[in-house]
Amino acid sequence: MGKFRIPWRDLQRHDIMHVVTGYSTALDQELQLIGFLLTALTWCRPWYYYAQSFVVFLELLWQSLWGKAWGGRYINPLQVCWLYGKGIRQGLAIAKKIDAFMDPEEVMDRTIESLRIEYGLIHPHCPLSQK
Repeated sequence: MGKFRIPWRDLQRHDIMHVVTGYSTALDQELQLIGFLLTALTWCRPWYYYAQSFVVFLELLWQSLWGKAWGGRYINPLQVCWLYGKGIRQGLAIAKKIDAFMDPEEVMDRTIESLRIEYGLIHPHCPLSQK
């Protein structure tokens, strides 16, 4: 995206969230993850976290409206909105907001299970634990 740059540490945080939440990097899962992160992270965070969520969603929606695939895969506009909304709803359902400024090194020293328990990603009513 041209001049839009995301710091390496923030890319690490994003990748860590793939592992902790269980979302894959497939297009539909990535769309859910950015919706999830919009509502699951603490609200005090860098402005570009919001931009990433909205811009990626709008870009995919725009391409979808024009019948274009993204990464070789086409998702229709209704699916784009549904998947993004599903991630938003899942982010609202977690027990504890995830620190947007988490230290990747500290998180890497913990088990996935302990992180999932801390944020309430493992319980019968959490949509993410039912994957």
